[in-house]
Order: sequence, then C-alpha cells, then structure tokens
Amino acid sequence: MNTCSWAPRAGMAILLIAVSGQFRSSMAWAQQTLGPCTVLPANNIWNTPVDTLPVLANSTTMVTTIGANTGFHADFGSGTWDGGPIGIPFVTVTGAQAKYPATFLYNDESDPGPYAVPLNAPIEGGSGSDGDRHAIAVDTTNCILYELYRAFPGSSN
Repeated sequence: MNTCSWAPRAGMAILLIAVSGQFRSSMAWAQQTLGPCTVLPANNIWNTPVDTLPVLANSTTMVTTIGANTGFHADFGSGTWDGGPIGIPFVTVTGAQAKYPATFLYNDESDPGPYAVPLNAPIEGGSGSDGDRHAIAVDTTNCILYELYRAFPGSSN
C-alpha cells in the first residue's frame, strides 16, 4: 500500500469527514485510506485511539454542558433535507484526469491551478444549489485533494 498523505495546497481545506464506505480500515480507529492514499499522517492526533484513555476529570461537566440527551448531528452526505441533497460529495480520479483552470473571487487566497476536478463532478447541494457549492476530487494516483468553493462548471476551453 502507498503510504503517501494528502499534499495540502494553500487555500484549500482538507476534508476529513467522508461518506462511510469510501474509506478502508480494518478497525474503526486504524489509519484511514482512500484508494491507496492515507487520509492523514500516521502520527496525526485524529488517528489516536481514545477508547483506552482515562476519562477527563471535567468529562461530566462537558457532557452536561452539551446535553446528555442531545444527539450527534453528523452531516456525512447521505439522504436529503428540505428537498435537496445533504453533505459534500466527492469523486476520485486518477493522475490522468484532465486538469482545468479555475477563476476565483479571491485569487490571492487560492492556488492558481489547474485543478483535476472533472467538469461533471458532483456539486454540494446539487447543480442548482445556491449554497456553498463545494466540488471535491481526490487524485488517488498522486494523493492530492482538490477542493473548489462556489463551483460553477465551465467548459474545457
């Protein structure tokens, strides 16, 4: 297995939560992978099993503050809400994926590209969304995550 980690790029958020079933792992706390790529470096705090750690002294206070009967709202992208799809979808691509230029409202806060995001990549909220409209592609050959915010597909020109 390839042990590379994401190659983060300036101005891009690394998506750490994903649709269940997209990652491979023999145990829930083991190093997660997407294709041959590790999601986080092995020494990242998110790869630390916590089930055997001692309970913090203020644990009861934290649970009470949150609410002992409050449910966990995880928006992992399964299903619909208010008539539209929820979560942030992503696609996996190979290193052979065509790369396209992108234009940005804040060019100085974004990598210049080009981006290996297919023109038909799924968009957060659907193609008619007026929300954040993230489009994410993971190049599993080079272990690079490409993320676009307010993505509106153009053409290959």
